[in-house]
Amino acid sequence: MKRYIFCYLVLILFLFYTNGFYTYIYYEKENVKEDFGEFRVGKYPYLYESVFLVTVDDISYYTDVEQLEDFLLSMNEREVAPTLFVIPYHAGKNVTENTELIQILAKYEVEVAQHGYRHTEKEFKSKSYDQQIEMITEGRAVLEENFTVYGFRAPGFYHNFETSKALRDLGFSYESEMSVFDRFYTHYLLQIPHKRGGRVFMTHDLGTEIPLPERSWTPTMKEFTDWWMFRSGLDLSSWTDGEDLYIVLSEYREGLRITLEEDYEVHIICGEGVPYERVGNTIIL
Repeated sequence: MKRYIFCYLVLILFLFYTNGFYTYIYYEKENVKEDFGEFRVGKYPYLYESVFLVTVDDISYYTDVEQLEDFLLSMNEREVAPTLFVIPYHAGKNVTENTELIQILAKYEVEVAQHGYRHTEKEFKSKSYDQQIEMITEGRAVLEENFTVYGFRAPGFYHNFETSKALRDLGFSYESEMSVFDRFYTHYLLQIPHKRGGRVFMTHDLGTEIPLPERSWTPTMKEFTDWWMFRSGLDLSSWTDGEDLYIVLSEYREGLRITLEEDYEVHIICGEGVPYERVGNTIIL
């Protein structure tokens, strides 16, 4: 027990040092309403009951391309869409100079996210907003010679209060960082926290065996971000008329799951009637 307490104290001090505790001061909690009385709306699409995001850090010019391709082939066979956090410059080398690595990433249509700038120790920790804008912009330009970049993770999770603001202003969709708690939240842009044993699996080793939970959705971080922002912003209204249930959605998204509490005849409306599949009392758009 004492060892666990010591470990948590060390983690808390680490989060204070990296400014990770702004998570618990300035954030909108994971707040996706599911229960609407006559029915429930799934937090995740289709029949998935959870999400499991596979990420790999420290991909760079020096990454072993054979190991990388074996890893991506394995993920593809398991229907997992990993997100690779790539270092633009590392130890004097621009990642795009490794043309074989770039070709493999393109071949498997991998989502490439930005992992810092040069991956030096605490490179974002003490930097101003303007300095971070410049560093992130230059690093992103390298990656976007070949890929569209939506996400960011600071090396070692060392960042400061200006990092998320800079990313938001540069048009990033999400930031992935360290968290004590296993929840998603918003601070300028969607924050997707890594937590050991949580929903974000992070590895540096391309030979790692990844244990996938059952009935778990395994999209890229961008795919998840798009879905999560849709679900968190979804407005709906409903009413019943005898055995008919009418549900009006503010936005349509394929895969939305609705589970009925009673056996209604359902009408989904989003501008006009929406077709759906139904199995028992489960409806999937």
